[in-house]
Amino acid sequence: MPVHDFIPLMTASVWPVTVLGLAFLFRGSLKARLTALSEARIGNNALIFGQAGTDRVAEGFPKSLPTPKQITAAETVKWQNVANLFWLGNDFQWMAQIALRGASRQEILHGLKQCSHHASELGLAEDDAGKRLAELKSQVDILPDSSLTAEWRASFAKQVYSVIERVSTLTKAKQGNFRPGPEA
Repeated sequence: MPVHDFIPLMTASVWPVTVLGLAFLFRGSLKARLTALSEARIGNNALIFGQAGTDRVAEGFPKSLPTPKQITAAETVKWQNVANLFWLGNDFQWMAQIALRGASRQEILHGLKQCSHHASELGLAEDDAGKRLAELKSQVDILPDSSLTAEWRASFAKQVYSVIERVSTLTKAKQGNFRPGPEA
């Protein structure tokens, strides 16, 4: 095969390597630019970031939940089950977010089952958090799909965040030296 037959192959493979090399070289600057990006336009079409209804705080939904008074941790909580505690927090956040973004009733039920499992493994089933979680699951179990309105979703997420706050309060009480940030 003559050398001139390899030129298109070399040209076709050089530009992707060059683009990747430049992206790697300027990754810090690119990250800063992309983080600050609020809008992308192509012709008459625009993609505006942070403007979707699910990206804004729903009306009547507090921007942050009030910090509840300090309480003592339940004696039955199995604090050594750190993986269950991690996944409980993760599943709570996931469930609230998918509910706000239009998930099906089955997906929300899946999240509630996962949270119930981790709460039970932690010994929180008889705690206020476990009882609230069981109530939410019972409500969603009998709810028709047509009831999953934006208002219901905002209310559901608010209730999930109140359960998260209860678990958060328990964990903070368990760790007396907890600092919520580097400045605290």
